[in-house]
Amino acid sequence: YRKDKLCFLDFLNRDVLQNLLYRGGAENYQNDLSDSTFLKNKYKELKLCKSNFRDNLANCSLAVIDHPTTAFAESISANIPTIGFWDPNLWHFTVEADNSLMILKEMGILFDDPISAAKKLNQIYPNYEEWWSSAELQYKRREWCSKYTLINKNWFRKWLSIF
Repeated sequence: YRKDKLCFLDFLNRDVLQNLLYRGGAENYQNDLSDSTFLKNKYKELKLCKSNFRDNLANCSLAVIDHPTTAFAESISANIPTIGFWDPNLWHFTVEADNSLMILKEMGILFDDPISAAKKLNQIYPNYEEWWSSAELQYKRREWCSKYTLINKNWFRKWLSIF
């Protein structure tokens, strides 16, 4: 998992890396197991984010998520330009979810490895808004969100109907 993070950072263009703000999980625990400490030792210029995750996500220009968590869904549903990458052999989903994730892969949002994700970010940076705002990508993003995130204004009523 850490090797993938290093690989991603290694393949980023210098201008992208200089503008990256990294936020690892469990940032309150700064020890040898902390991703931030680990990465900062290798990339001295890496800027670290220590603020509240949701506040930071709401203010970021583009998010890179390296595992399939709620943060990935939140970022996409908030219409924040997002690139995700993780090893599909380590994260297993239903066939239906895999098919849905394939759409994100086709749109260049999701990747199976850190090198492909870094190459995509290098390709679209600094014009990532142009990529993200394309009609086809936005259509597919909304389609995915309607299935996997509750972006409905009446979300609570919809959520209650599930139970």
